[in-house]
Amino acid sequence: IRAVAAIVATPDWLKPGMHDLERPAELLPPGTPDGYARYFYEAFDPLTHLQCYRRGQVITFECAAKDTHVPPDGALRFKAALGRLTEAADIRVNLHPELGHRDLRNPAFWKACLEWFTEH
Repeated sequence: IRAVAAIVATPDWLKPGMHDLERPAELLPPGTPDGYARYFYEAFDPLTHLQCYRRGQVITFECAAKDTHVPPDGALRFKAALGRLTEAADIRVNLHPELGHRDLRNPAFWKACLEWFTEH
């Protein structure tokens, strides 16, 4: 995989700062994973496996700036951490200022992804 476009996604699979969609004032704890989920987290969580992204992949995170369910902070921390590790990766965190988690169908996300793939 050379290029990725992720919409309302996070490379921090623990999703700290995640709020309940039905009760936005309430933080959701990460919970306790079953063995299957724990395996995938320990083997593949992007934020804790930065070495897997040193090959120069190009990734855009299309994030809703007002998203409290999947906060853009994880993508921003991933970009910063990977930038300290290598110059090869091209990571973009594109914040859509007026959008929230429930705006997944907004054409702005899809247009940005198509442009990213076309460019790369």
